[in-house]
Amino acid sequence: MLVSSCLGVLVLALGGAALAADEAPVVRFGVITRYHPRLIYQTHQPVMDYLSRTLRARFELKLGRSFEDTNRDLEQGTTQFALLSIMSYLEARVRFGAVPLVKPRGEGGQGVTRGVVVTRTDSGITTLGALKGRTFAFAPAKSTAGNLLPRYLLFAAGVRLTDLERYANLANYDNVVLGVLRGQYDAGAIPELVAERYRERGLRVLAVSDPAPSEPIVTRADLPAALARSVREALLALDPGDPRDREILKGWDDEFRRGFVTADDRDYDGIRRMLDAIPQGCGVRCHYPPRGSAR
Repeated sequence: MLVSSCLGVLVLALGGAALAADEAPVVRFGVITRYHPRLIYQTHQPVMDYLSRTLRARFELKLGRSFEDTNRDLEQGTTQFALLSIMSYLEARVRFGAVPLVKPRGEGGQGVTRGVVVTRTDSGITTLGALKGRTFAFAPAKSTAGNLLPRYLLFAAGVRLTDLERYANLANYDNVVLGVLRGQYDAGAIPELVAERYRERGLRVLAVSDPAPSEPIVTRADLPAALARSVREALLALDPGDPRDREILKGWDDEFRRGFVTADDRDYDGIRRMLDAIPQGCGVRCHYPPRGSAR
C-alpha cells in the first residue's frame, strides 16, 4: 500500500510528466552541513538507499554549502525534503510554511538531543566559569546543540560572549572538535553524540545541556500529502529492536540508528521561547526571530 500510493503521487509532485516504465522518479533530499561532506554522504546515503528501495523512487542527497543553502533549496523546490537544524526549521516555518514529518528517536527513544561544552582532557579547565578570558568555538549560528544550548550553559555559569577572549562559529561539528583538539580553541560546543564519538581522542565534556527536541526531517507545505505520508511511514516503520531493521540502520548516522518518531511543530515551542530570551542568554540577538516576530 505504501509503494502503490506513492508512485502516482511522485509523478504529480515532480511535475506531472509521463515516465517510462523503467524510469524511477527522482526525489531530492537536502541535508544541512553538520559534518564534513564526506562523512555526511557516508552516513546519509544509506537513508536514501532505503527510501529508494521502499518507495521505488530515486532519492538523492543534496548537500548545501551552508544551513541557509539547505533552507533555500527547500523553499525554491530544488529539494522536496530536508533534514534541518531546529533553528533552520523555525526559519523555514516562518518563511514558507515548512512541515515537520519525523525526528530521530535519540537517546532513550524520546526524540531529544543535548548540547555539550567540551575541552581537551589536558587543558586544565574544569568548570565553565574558568572559560572567562579563554577562546571558544561554536558550531554554525543556526545549530541548536552546537550553538544555542551551549550558550545557555555558559550564561547559567555567568559567562557571556563578551567575557571570552575570542569566539567563532565554525563551519561544522568536526571543525569545532579539531579546533579544540589542536589547541586553536580552549573549548567548544557540539552535540552530545559527537562528543561521544571523539571522547577517546582526548576530548572531555565540561557540561551537558537539558534535553531539546531532535532535529526534524521536513517537507514543503505544498507537497502532496500522500507523498509526505509515504516518506514519514517508511521512516517510522523502522524498528531498531527488529534484527532486520537493525541491520538496515547499522550504517546510518549515529542519531538515526534508534529509528524515528513523529515530529510536530509544537515540539519546538520550547526553542522558540529560548530564542525570545536570547538577549538575556548571550547578549547578542543573533538568531532568526521566533514565530510571529518581525524580522
